[in-house]
Amino acid sequence: MASKSEPLEKRKRELGDAQAEINKALKRAKQQEKTEQRAWQLSSFLLHTALIVYSLSGYTAQPAATFLLNSGRKRHWPDKEDGELLEMVERLFMECDLEELALLSDIEDPMDIAALKAALPYVEQWQLVQWTARANLRQGVAPSTESVLQRYEERRMQLPAAVRPCAVGVASRGSARVWAGAWRQRWGGRHGRIRICEQVPVEELRTKVRGETEYVGHRKHTQMFIFAVPFRARNPFPFWERIPFPKRERCSVSA
Repeated sequence: MASKSEPLEKRKRELGDAQAEINKALKRAKQQEKTEQRAWQLSSFLLHTALIVYSLSGYTAQPAATFLLNSGRKRHWPDKEDGELLEMVERLFMECDLEELALLSDIEDPMDIAALKAALPYVEQWQLVQWTARANLRQGVAPSTESVLQRYEERRMQLPAAVRPCAVGVASRGSARVWAGAWRQRWGGRHGRIRICEQVPVEELRTKVRGETEYVGHRKHTQMFIFAVPFRARNPFPFWERIPFPKRERCSVSA
């Protein structure tokens, strides 16, 4: 025979479990609040590193903003928008002491060697992005992974040994190809093959477009899309991305 106190004990256990869950939620909320209060309060190391990246990248805010974004994610800070990070970098520069910045950016005799060693990989990767963009604009194609890795190694060896970033390796190594893929992803690049198609004379293209336009005017109830895509001998963008076109409806003219 069940005891009369069993329902009360069961209810008590349920209330205890519910209270434990509430206490856990309150603890998580307090920890989150403390994390948000500490978020984006830059230590001297992060401040120095961001300023060095900004200075050695030709006073360009993007690489320093990328460094801050990655640093914030490692510390589980709330993400900031790109515009906020760019403004933050420029504000840090406006508030810094220029003489101190010169000492921080001295590669031969740095004031904060730890910050300089953390900054140089971002600086060199950004310089590699700029080199790739110039080569793409000048030659019409992006440099190969092998060329990118070779260029990075050449620049790396020009730095003093005390602050030199780690070697990446050659294209035949899988780890080097992984690094190149991560580099493209970090800086908004993409590697692939451009589709090669037959060169169609301009007059033939005009004739086809004119005929399809007239047909659309004749069959108004038929929905068709015509894309006039100019042919370009060179791709002006440093990192190209293929954009899929929607499929065009095919219509047959009835006799």
